[in-house]
Amino acid sequence: MSSFAPFTPDLFAAHEDAFLAIAADQPHEYWRAEHFLAERPGKWRLSFAAMAQPEAVPIGYAILSQPEPARVHLHHFMLRADRRGHGLGTRMLDECVRRARAAGASDLTLKIDRAAPRARAFYARAGFVEADDGAPYLGARLSLDAR
Repeated sequence: MSSFAPFTPDLFAAHEDAFLAIAADQPHEYWRAEHFLAERPGKWRLSFAAMAQPEAVPIGYAILSQPEPARVHLHHFMLRADRRGHGLGTRMLDECVRRARAAGASDLTLKIDRAAPRARAFYARAGFVEADDGAPYLGARLSLDAR
C-alpha cells in the first residue's frame, strides 16, 4: 500500500538517506541533496513522494516545476527497484498529469536518457512524444489536451 505526500524540504530532511537510495541502482544517477533542494518555479506545490504505508517511508518521487504557465516539467521521476513493474509508476505518472492540469498547463515535458529503453517505453506508452535535437538526453512532451 502506498500514498502520495507533498515533497517538501522537511520531508527530504527527515528521509534524506531513503530518497538518495531510491535510484541507487541506476548506473547514471547523479542527483544529490542539492538537486532535491534546488529552487524551481512551482516545485514545492507540484512535487510529491510515494510513501509506503504503514511504514511512512519514501519509495518513489516526482520532482516537477512550472517554468512557463502552459508547461510543467518533470525533472526527476524515480521508484525504488523493488516497487517497479507493479503499476505504482503509472499511478505516479497519472498524478503528475493531474497536478500539471490543476496548475493550468497544457504540456508536460521531460528528458529521457537515450540509453534507458525501459524508461523510453514507459513514457511512450503514456503518450509522450520524443523529440531528438541532438542533445545528450531526448526531450519528450505529453499534450495534456490529448490525454
